[in-house]
Amino acid sequence: MTKLVYVASPFSKIDKKKAFKIAKKACKKVESFDVNFYPISPVLLWGDLKAEVTKHDRYRNLEACKKLLLGCDFIYVANNKHSKESEGICLELLIAEENHIRQLKD
Repeated sequence: MTKLVYVASPFSKIDKKKAFKIAKKACKKVESFDVNFYPISPVLLWGDLKAEVTKHDRYRNLEACKKLLLGCDFIYVANNKHSKESEGICLELLIAEENHIRQLKD
């Protein structure tokens, strides 16, 4: 049975090409855990479409990410130095914990 895995990866404070590379690598890692895991990455879904020019843009993006996360069975954080510095990922982990969404780890 397919399980959706929210892939949390850095975006707003790093180079976009690097952000996409990190997200793709994380998605491949999730797929390697179990054939039934289906990675969902907001960076790959709409990273090219949704700029974060204003605080309002950032808020809207985080709200969309929250809705996406709440529909997932697990959360996986990209294993990258930028992930540890990401405010967005910290927020996503808090939301996951509050909603009993388990974190997958390497």
